[in-house]
Amino acid sequence: MALSGINLPLAFTGQEAIWQMVYISLGFNQTEIDNFVVGPAFLAWGRMGNMHSWAGPLPNSWKKNQLNLQHQILQRMRSLGMLPILPAFSGFVPGAIRRLFPEENITRLGSWGHLNCSYSCSFLLDSKSSLFQKIGKMFLLELVKEFGTNHIYSADTFNEMTPSSSDPKYLSTTSNAVFKSMTQAASVILKYLNDQNRPYSAQDVFGNLQRDYGFGKTAAVKALEQLTQDGKIKEKVYGKQKIYFADQSQFAAVGEADLKALDIQLSSLGETFQNVQQSCRQMETELKELNNSMTTEEMSLEIAALNQECASHQERLKKIKSATNHVAPEDKEKVYNERKLLVKEWRKRKRMAVDLTDAVLEGYPKSRKQFFEEIGIETDEDHMVTVPDF
Repeated sequence: MALSGINLPLAFTGQEAIWQMVYISLGFNQTEIDNFVVGPAFLAWGRMGNMHSWAGPLPNSWKKNQLNLQHQILQRMRSLGMLPILPAFSGFVPGAIRRLFPEENITRLGSWGHLNCSYSCSFLLDSKSSLFQKIGKMFLLELVKEFGTNHIYSADTFNEMTPSSSDPKYLSTTSNAVFKSMTQAASVILKYLNDQNRPYSAQDVFGNLQRDYGFGKTAAVKALEQLTQDGKIKEKVYGKQKIYFADQSQFAAVGEADLKALDIQLSSLGETFQNVQQSCRQMETELKELNNSMTTEEMSLEIAALNQECASHQERLKKIKSATNHVAPEDKEKVYNERKLLVKEWRKRKRMAVDLTDAVLEGYPKSRKQFFEEIGIETDEDHMVTVPDF
């Protein structure tokens, strides 16, 4: 192909693995995905929406191998100076989308190739739906993340099929939706740079937009490069760092008075921002204190529990005071002294027993545990008993 001067080849291999990731992210289950795809011999028609559910499903090992093959194909194409044309979203979706998004307007096209509607009559998502752009963006982001891009994509919504309407407005709207889904990353970045009107690096753009739009860094870099090539934004190089900013020629000239007015406005807004920020901090502190405090209901329950505990203690104290078998102080002292004597004797005998067994074990060939087992000695520790304190 390259020797024949072909420099814009189609490169559609491996896209089934990309669609697998997109469908899973949208909420489709594996059975719904398997029931939608076609077998390897019919991929050309399945990819163009002519047919579905025929001769499938595709094994995961096959999808992985096709993904690896696409990497090799793209590497060779690009090394020969070709610009590979990658696939994009043309609007066809699995019929199970009605389970996930029942409010969406889905059109069924007519049959194709004499197949009944079990295998044709494809499901076409309404081009005016925000879901159309969401799916298109998700697919391209995953595609670019996996393969990179040369900014050329292909999608054919009505290949060998009759549109549901021949109205030029309908056809134009559908085509514009397909094209918009292809260029969404670049258009979002362009709008952002124009709105902010300040210089950013590719890392800044990626960091600021990634959360809201799911851009990968590679997609952001490619979009910035393409916008620069198209003359829609400007670029400055500082060493190894590239800085991108809006084309200033599109903006009206600003005079000295306008700049002073903007400075005053910025100063006023900055002061307002600081006041609001301080107020927020105070409210956050109050909220934290309130969250750490007990609620009225919790306080009532705590009071009730304490009252019940107090009543229980008072009842016990009353019984103790009314008892007739109180122990006299001298009797209590006598019991304590007797206990102290017994504990002292316990410690003495235990120490004597330990010294005796240690002396025997000096010439004994076995361990202390085996010695105790042979002569039948049971220790305090065997019965989980400890010598009490004085």
